[in-house]
Order: sequence, then structure tokens, then C-alpha cells
Amino acid sequence: MSKLVCVALQWTLRDVILQNQNYMKLYRIIIDILLFLSIFLLPPYFSFVFLIILLFVFNNFVEILLGSFILDSLYGVKSLTIGDSSFFNHLLLNFICSHRFFVVSIIIFIISFNLKKVLKFYPKDKI
Repeated sequence: MSKLVCVALQWTLRDVILQNQNYMKLYRIIIDILLFLSIFLLPPYFSFVFLIILLFVFNNFVEILLGSFILDSLYGVKSLTIGDSSFFNHLLLNFICSHRFFVVSIIIFIISFNLKKVLKFYPKDKI
């Protein structure tokens, strides 16, 4: 009898977990839609702060890279002129200056993995 109860409890817990995962997927899709609407409707720095907040809310939030690339495509500086510099220095500086949101988001995305392990209020199962 106890084995039957344990099996029933396992099935019930599994259904609750699967249902919760479906809600989390739906929640993430809705947040992604709101995020990309904010990229087009809000000023770029508000959208970038929203991206950073969502990085710590969701696990493996790679949308920060796409969102920051779209921000740079819409609002980034298009060119940079430098006097006497080699081609590769000019190319690297031009990329960094014109894609500042993207470069910063890559750095924050990499740092966030270690930062999530250190933060006491961040749940350890979401790392």
C-alpha cells in the first residue's frame, strides 16, 4: 500500500513540476515579447537596464545578447574616425564604440554566471 502511495505521489509531483515548467515557458515568452517591445518603444538605457534585470531573473537568459545587438543596431554610433591608426586598431575601436551595449552585455553575461553563485539571495537551483 505504501509503495502505491509513493508512486502516486511521484506522479503527482511530476505533473506539478511539468505544469510549472510550462507556465515558466509561457511566462518567459510573454516577458520576451515585452522586452522586445520595450527595445522599440523605450529609450535605450531603460531597455538595457531591463535586460540586465532579466538576466538575473531567468536562468541562461541569452536574449540579453540579441536584445543588446538590436539596441546597438537601432541606437548605436555608426562610425568613428581616428587619425593615424592601423586598420585593425581602427576596426576594433569602431566595433567597440558602435556596439557598446553588445560588448557590455557580453561581459555582464559572462560575469553573471560567477555572480549568481556568490549571491546569497539567488536560489542555487537556478544557476
